[in-house]
Order: sequence, then structure tokens, then C-alpha cells
Amino acid sequence: MNKYIKIIFLVLIFSQVSQAQNSFVKAGYTPKENAITIKWFQEKNRFDEGVIIYRKDNVDNNWVKLTDKPLKKPAKLTENEMKAGDKNNAIYNYIIYSTPKDAMEYENWEFTLILQTLLNNDFAKYTGMGYADSKVESGKKYTYKVSYLRSGAEVELGTTDETGINDAPALVNNTLTLAQNNEKIFCNWAAEQDKFISYNVYRDGKKLTEKPVYVFDTEKKQAYLFADSLTSAGTFSYTYTGLDAFGNESAPSASVSITVESIALPPRAMNVRYDGNNQLTLYWHVQSQSNLKGFNIYRSDDAKGEFTKINSSLISSADTMYTDISAEQNKKYFYYVSSENNGGMINNSSVIAAISNDYSKPAVPENLTAISDSINVSLTWNKSSSSNVIGYKLYRNTKGNESEFLLLTPLPLKETSYTDTLSKGALNDFYYKVVAVNQKYMNSDYSQPVAVKLKDVVTPSIPIISDITLENNTVALTWVKQFETDLAGFKIYRSEDSVSGYTEIGTVPKEQILFTDNNASVGKTHYYKISSTDIAGNISQSSQLSVISLSTDNNIDAPQIKISLTHNKTDNSIDISWEAVKNYPSPVTGYLVMRKENDEEYSYQLSEILSGLNFIDKEIQSPAKYFYSIKILYENGDVQTTPEQLIEIN
Repeated sequence: MNKYIKIIFLVLIFSQVSQAQNSFVKAGYTPKENAITIKWFQEKNRFDEGVIIYRKDNVDNNWVKLTDKPLKKPAKLTENEMKAGDKNNAIYNYIIYSTPKDAMEYENWEFTLILQTLLNNDFAKYTGMGYADSKVESGKKYTYKVSYLRSGAEVELGTTDETGINDAPALVNNTLTLAQNNEKIFCNWAAEQDKFISYNVYRDGKKLTEKPVYVFDTEKKQAYLFADSLTSAGTFSYTYTGLDAFGNESAPSASVSITVESIALPPRAMNVRYDGNNQLTLYWHVQSQSNLKGFNIYRSDDAKGEFTKINSSLISSADTMYTDISAEQNKKYFYYVSSENNGGMINNSSVIAAISNDYSKPAVPENLTAISDSINVSLTWNKSSSSNVIGYKLYRNTKGNESEFLLLTPLPLKETSYTDTLSKGALNDFYYKVVAVNQKYMNSDYSQPVAVKLKDVVTPSIPIISDITLENNTVALTWVKQFETDLAGFKIYRSEDSVSGYTEIGTVPKEQILFTDNNASVGKTHYYKISSTDIAGNISQSSQLSVISLSTDNNIDAPQIKISLTHNKTDNSIDISWEAVKNYPSPVTGYLVMRKENDEEYSYQLSEILSGLNFIDKEIQSPAKYFYSIKILYENGDVQTTPEQLIEIN
């Protein structure tokens, strides 16, 4: 967008602009905050030293400083601050702190920055070019003055008009006019550019404008000409409202009604096909309408030339095709279809071109086959038997539905093979079909579709063991439920050595998250791992090991050691440390850190076996509650767990 046009647009939105400096100061009531918002702008000034806001009311008429310190745009947010804050912060941060590469990019960046400041109250405050005064009283009128600092000295930027609470904008011109052109109702009204930046249009009380209509033309005194499309006759009432830059919508204009006696909807989605013997057949669609009388076909040798009706009598409203039997071979024609209703109203389709070439469709390629691996589908097919084929087009979908195939090869392939690369891990069926294309770019009919699946090589997720318990020399393992659609079940492994010697001791189906080991040996320490499996036979990596001892005395109370939990806000982690345990009832061989979150029922193992007295948990979120405990492993096989300790992260 040209810089001059951009400035014109800004001038249009805010009428109080100094032409010398391209600056403004504007205030308006914002109902959402029940405050008066002040916005300001001066070209080429980012107000780096800050801005000072003054206010006076219509009672004491004295200027009062509202800002304890100069307003500045915030420092660039960190990634964590953007994630933790309002979802818009990341967008604001990107716009403000983007680095343009050249003059054109700078111009567009500056315009975007200013436009967002003008149209978005939150963004204006974020940029340091907006301020919300919430300490205002009903019945009073306020005037605001904005000054900015330059080399430490105040420079007045400007003052606002008087503004009060609930000073909603009101339409003055109120000049809505309506005009019908067949199915279109054109709404026109006088723009009030000093008051409103956009408008909404309503029909019978229902808003028609999905997005407000912005006024861009500074020379014309009329706003955008809004066109409403009707599908039936009747009487309709229209109003419009204005929206100012602070989110206020005016009361609606006076209602204006129009009676539509009759409409004729134009034919749409025209197509034409050569049927041989110099015959061209036209096809079209038309929206359902009760008073439709029929259709006429018009033809010309020139798109801009004179069109002549070629049907001898009106085509029935029930027909949506017509064959031109008078076309000459190898000649280009232009057609349009005209609909006519019982009231004599006519509406024309768009123009379509066709050539009466004596070509039939090429023969269908046969024997389409597909072979897949984990990411690729290799397709091959036989050549079309037609001699004038220049290539092939390949199509794909995931449903097998004829109407929803995606064209993979916009340019015809000369080869009779193609490799389609897909996303790894896609589990759905893929369907393919192929057509031949001749020298006149006519497509053959589709081949028979072929279906194929990618080979599943993606392993399921690693199980998370939530608890391990011992009762009457029986070990019970529980883990967190998994939700993969192709999950088959779980494999349980056991060893008497933490590193090696693991043996599969059982399998359970996907619905089960509990396994009971009745064959554990008393007086020994056992180590357990779990892997998940899917229906394709893929096996996940093993879970972190869980350990338990079947000694003769597993009920010794855990020692009351001190556990320290510290939240490091810099990298959002929790430092867990604990006291060393005396060699009781036997020498200590290691520690395991256990954790559960919020209202979880079971703790799960967070660490591998540790020899030290410290562990950092980096996998946390805020806000949350975390419960930590320490499992103490002894040389004689005893395993003891400390009481849980809570830390809350806000």
C-alpha cells in the first residue's frame, strides 16, 4: 500500500489530525472497561522517552497529571512470558518488535503498527500510545492533554474534545437509501467520517455484515455501497449503525423498507462439453425459486461481440442442459444462459467459452497398483491405449468418495509411475485414481480406485508406572492409561539386576492398567519395566524401572528425613534436595524421586536411581500442585518411601 494512501486512511479514521505533523490525540468512552480511553499518534515518533497524560473536567477546569511516571511501551517479552500471559501478547510482541528488511517492509510494518493501535484498545496501551482513565464520574465532561518527552523536556502533542461516560456516538445524517437490481438490494448512506470508522448493516433486525464495513474513500461523501443478496421476494426492512474507534456502536438508523415483487436468480456453475458431430452441450445450475419460468441460450463468436439467442423456444425451468447442434467444427464460441421468471425479470449467467473440436475422451489407464512403506506410496499403471495422450493426472483422498479427490499432479505426468510422500504415522486408508490427458487437454474417465495403507512403524508411547505395592509377597504394578487408537496391550518385564537380565513375565490387554506378580522371590530385590504394543506389532521403549524388595521386613517406617523444595522462576523448575539417610537398617544404595500432580491418585517414578541428594524437575507447569516423596533403596533389599511433601506453583 502506498504510504500516502496509508496516511490518508489514518486521517480518515481520526478527524483531529495536524496536517503538518500527521498527528492526533483522541478520546472516547469504552463500555467494556467503563473508562475513557485516550489514543495518540505522531508519525516517525515511537515516544521512546515516554508520554504524560493530563486531565481537566468541566467543573474545576484545572489540569491534573494522571501519570505518576511517563508511559512507555513494554520491553520485549520473553518466550515464557508470552506463554504465561494473555494469548494476544505473542501477536503484539511480534508486530511491535519485528525488524523490517527494507524500506517497503518498514512502511508496511509502520502502517500495521499504527492501524492496530487505532483499532485495538489493548494494543494501543501495549504500544505506549494508549491510556485508559477509569477514575471518571457520570455527569462530568473531561478534556485530556498528551505531552511527550524529548531530551527530557515536555512537548505538547495535542488535546482531545470533551468526552463523558456513556457518550455513545449518534447518527446525524441518517440517510439510508435502498435500490433493487434483480436479486441484489443496494444499501447506501452518508458517511460521517469525523465520527465513525466503520458500519454494520441489518435486515429485519439481523446483522448482515460479518465484519464491519470500513470507509476508505476520503473524497466521496458516501460510505461503502453494501449489496445484500436475496433468494426470494417479499418486504424487507434495513437499518445501519456506526462504530467508532473505541468500540461503541450507535443506535440504529431509521428503518427503511423495500418490497421486492419478483427476483430472477442467475444460472451458475456453467460447463460445456463437446459431444462429437459438431455438438456442444451446455450444463448449468440454478438456485431453487418458485416463480422461475425458463431459460434462453445466447451465443457469439466474440466474447465482447453481439450475442444471439439460439434456442427456438423457452427452455423449461426443469431443464438445466441444452445441446447446440449448429456449431461448426474447430470454431470457438461464447455462451451465456439467461433465466426468466413469471414476472418477466431476466438475469444472466457469466460467459463461458468452448471449441467444437472433434476429439473424444482418451481411453482409461488400467491396472493402477499401489505399494506402500512407512511414508511413501509407489503407484504404477498401464499406458492409455489412445494415441494422442500427453500425460496422466493422479488423484487421492482418504474417504473413497468420488467427489472429494485431491489432484496431486496439476501438470500431466509423462511417466506411468508416481511416488506420493505422506506424513509418517498416518494410519487411515488412502485411495488413488488416475486419468489420461490428450492433446486437447481432455481427461479420460477415472480409473478404478486403489486403496492402500502406510506401514505402521510408529511405536506407541512409553508407559508411565504410577505405583508399585507389596502385599503378602505379591507385587502389584499400576500404570497410567494410554489412549492411542491402535494400542494392543502391555508387556511386563522383571529382573534381579537393574541394568540387565530382564525377562518377560506377562502380557495384559490395552484396557488393563494393573499387573500382579505372584512369583516374586522373598528376600530378593526385583526390578520391573513395562512396554506398550500396538496392533501392528510395534513395541515401545521400556518405562523407567521400578524397584521393590521382598525382604522379611518391608514394613520399617521410612526415616523422617528433611526434603527441601525450591521453585526456580528463571527456568520454571523445581529443585528437590534431601538429607542423607544413615545406613539403617542396612547401607543405602540409592534414591528414587516420586511425584504426583494436583489430584492424581498415584505417584509415579520421576528419576532413575540416584546416588546424590539432589534432583531438578524441569517438567512442570503453572499453576499446579506437586507432591514429592523419596524412595530409599537399601543393600539388604528394603525399600522405604518418605511422606509426600507439597509445593504449589502459581
